[in-house]
Amino acid sequence: MLTFLFLGEILHEMDFREFRTFLSACKEKEGVDYVVCNGSGILGGVASSAADLERLFESGIDVITTGERLLARPSTRRLFEENPSLIRPLNFPGQAPGSGAILIKASRGPVWVATLGISSDRRPLEDPFEAFENWLQNNNEHLYPVLVNLHGHDLPYKKALAWRFSSRVPVIHFFGTGIGICVNSISLYNGRIFISDIGTVEATGSIHGWKPDIWWKQHRERIPCHFTPPDTALRGEGVKVAFDDEFRFVEASHILLSTKDLRTNKLPVSESI
Repeated sequence: MLTFLFLGEILHEMDFREFRTFLSACKEKEGVDYVVCNGSGILGGVASSAADLERLFESGIDVITTGERLLARPSTRRLFEENPSLIRPLNFPGQAPGSGAILIKASRGPVWVATLGISSDRRPLEDPFEAFENWLQNNNEHLYPVLVNLHGHDLPYKKALAWRFSSRVPVIHFFGTGIGICVNSISLYNGRIFISDIGTVEATGSIHGWKPDIWWKQHRERIPCHFTPPDTALRGEGVKVAFDDEFRFVEASHILLSTKDLRTNKLPVSESI
């Protein structure tokens, strides 16, 4: 079997040393082959940099997906051009830098990892269905399996996309991010999975990765504040999925990550879904 660990959206800066150690323990315990995460939160912050991206990859992440807001910032656009394992939405309009998909040469055969953004009113994207349909026709002539990150808030539309492509060849699986709440369930369509939302990776007790008082000043009172990571343990959610030789769904486990457990020599908590 081939196993992937999908992490929730990583929010803002963190203790990369602890995260690296914990993710390594998780991969060893769970027998994970590849790790995919959404980096929209941490890479979209004011203080984001190429160094943050490098630390994420050094921590053991193989592919980082994103949403549309990163491409709106000139300081992050070059990251897509320089890092092929950092992918932006396939349905971003115009001549966007970088790529919306990457081909992983796994032991069981090549696998595509792609991402689609679910449009917001502030940052409209091209239609996800049409963009993905066009990409399949123009880029997947060998019919390799595809893992698609659906990033956005429109859960019904995410479900509709998963259903629409459930009988297509090649095998296509969808995992959601962007809502920010882990939905501990998986929908199955003809052996293809749809994970509604994996959740987030953020500081314990924070509000979307911010200290509560700083979040309130920044977002409610509109007082400009410098982001300072909360001095608390990192907590994150993930889903480990195992696939068979034909890349159909076999089993899945919900993974709870906590750097607090590192200090008490505990391993990641996993629960079958």
